[in-house]
Amino acid sequence: MKAPNPAADVNKSRTTLTTLRNLIGPDAALIPVDPGKKKPALPGWQTLTCTWSADPAHEARLQTGNVGVNLGAASGGLVTIDCDDDRLAEEMMRLNPILTRTLTSKRSRGCNFWLRLIHPWPTSTKLRDDSGQPVGEWRADGNQTVIAGEAEGVPYTITNPVPVQVVDFHELRWPARIREIPDDPARLIVEAEKGEFFTTVQKKEKDGTIRKEVRANTVPIAFYVARRARIMYEADTKTLWQYRLGSGAWQRITKNRVKAEAEMALAQIAELGGIPASQLRNNSQLGNLAALVEMAEERLGNPFDERPHRGRVIHAANAMLVIDGGAIREERHAPEFLSRHPSRIPYRAEAKCDRFLEELMRPMFTPEDLDLVQRHAGACLLHHNAAQQFLLMRGPGGCGKGTYARILERVVGSDSVMQLRTEHLGSRFEINQCAPYSLLCGHDVPPDFLEKKGIPLFKAMIGGDSLKCEAKGENHPAKRSGTWNALVISNHRLRVLLQGDTEAWRRRLAIVDAKAKDPDRRVIPDLEAVLLAEEAEGILAWMVEGAVRHVEELEAIGHFELSAAQRERVENLLAESESAKHFVRDCVERCQNEQLTSQDAQLAYREYAEGKGWELPPDENQQKTAIKNAMLDVHRAPQAHDLGEKRATRGWRNFKLRPTDPTGETLP
Repeated sequence: MKAPNPAADVNKSRTTLTTLRNLIGPDAALIPVDPGKKKPALPGWQTLTCTWSADPAHEARLQTGNVGVNLGAASGGLVTIDCDDDRLAEEMMRLNPILTRTLTSKRSRGCNFWLRLIHPWPTSTKLRDDSGQPVGEWRADGNQTVIAGEAEGVPYTITNPVPVQVVDFHELRWPARIREIPDDPARLIVEAEKGEFFTTVQKKEKDGTIRKEVRANTVPIAFYVARRARIMYEADTKTLWQYRLGSGAWQRITKNRVKAEAEMALAQIAELGGIPASQLRNNSQLGNLAALVEMAEERLGNPFDERPHRGRVIHAANAMLVIDGGAIREERHAPEFLSRHPSRIPYRAEAKCDRFLEELMRPMFTPEDLDLVQRHAGACLLHHNAAQQFLLMRGPGGCGKGTYARILERVVGSDSVMQLRTEHLGSRFEINQCAPYSLLCGHDVPPDFLEKKGIPLFKAMIGGDSLKCEAKGENHPAKRSGTWNALVISNHRLRVLLQGDTEAWRRRLAIVDAKAKDPDRRVIPDLEAVLLAEEAEGILAWMVEGAVRHVEELEAIGHFELSAAQRERVENLLAESESAKHFVRDCVERCQNEQLTSQDAQLAYREYAEGKGWELPPDENQQKTAIKNAMLDVHRAPQAHDLGEKRATRGWRNFKLRPTDPTGETLP
């Protein structure tokens, strides 16, 4: 079977609108142009947006005539470089390889390169060569370009049918013979705010002659470097960030990267000022400029905590998904979202994940537990723990818990996930190690994982508390809000170090229990790799549905909504975590002239826990210490060391075990 030809499809008759929108983006404003014409006859077409172009009556007009595109802000930053001849087109592609990978259209000669720019971009400009002759045009706001139809009997064709690429204007290079090019908007903005890049001074020589000298003004140049390279300096954490067009995310960079950006900018600035580049690019000046860039774009506090739509936006590979009123609104990647955590998976609302659900999730969880897992996965995609809860996933080994966790990490973005190490949370630098991440995962953790000394800090890390992140070599710790999401997976029944803060832990916990794997179920090697290869987009869509429902429950009740069975699991875990206290309350009573030895209390404690289905610490000394502390907490009774005939037995005076009925229950 012959493979379909996208170029042929896009140029067929008038069945091209869907294909065009797939190439130039759904937010492009399509304009009807009369057949055979190049310019729209519709009055006020410059004000049209994609909303108007989706109107059925307008759609019908687009089907019967030529199709133009309203450029600039009306189409989300869509611009074209109109090359009048093949020579300029070839020069531009040689200097800018990205132009070979973007949508290209043409009619009779030359071509139009289609690009999408991040704001700001230049105004429309005629391109002229060194002889002053027009050779093309930079088309933006107020201009349009015809992309389909025909004019003067020559059809418009798509010569490179690929999606439009996103660029920053300063990344574009122009042939040396082109003397009239668009002004860099970042430079115009900075010069208007901070002053000219260059100052001409008169210098008197020894022989009395006056020589004019062009000097660079470092401060406005620093602002320009920061603006054009999209660099931000976070003062609290002393971190440099740069916005990356490829991912649409802010990423950490080093001072060397700032120097590299400065060097590239200075080469262009030197050419603009007509001075040797070497005059601006010595190491001392580059170092000073890097420091000035930090000053120029310094942000106090944590700007990422103040980002728009915080806790309401998901960063997919192809769009920002804003949750608004129970629905998803797709927007383009933009620096203003201040996103640091991109998923590498594109979002398609209609994508399915049947194998993921039927072969992994539904055999492992009850419907109500699967619903909670889905909402928690959605919260992880939001990279903000507004519910201040974490998910504990328990169950026998081999049932699929680890497979699910690895899939979650890949969908959320592996660069956003950090191993949760509760045994190290009390160390000086561990919280700072976790700071760049949004999801903390504990895999196959031991029974005492939540009883480590650092557990109170873990509670703060998911509870919205303000934490100090101490970094090596820094005298002043940075601050970080405790908004991490967390997933803890264990084959054991865990206990928590409550330290009398039972109510706080009740608010933090959400528990699901995985079912044992059916022994007859076929084992699929590398199941997560198989599912991600086949259904990654569907799994993301499933998790996005969970995020929408999670935002709705946050607005309604402020936390994860748990079923009665899920709340009971939390209560049982809390009770098991202070099982000695429950034993003392239920099984030990005051009785004058009686004695309760430590050994008898320990035996009764084991029987009590066994009857409840609880696991006790395996160390007998831990069990004895737990009973001793519980007697102090409940009955204010310190342990005696002089019981028995030889006055050498440990225990408690004036206490005894309550009697039990034949079923083993204690009697009132």
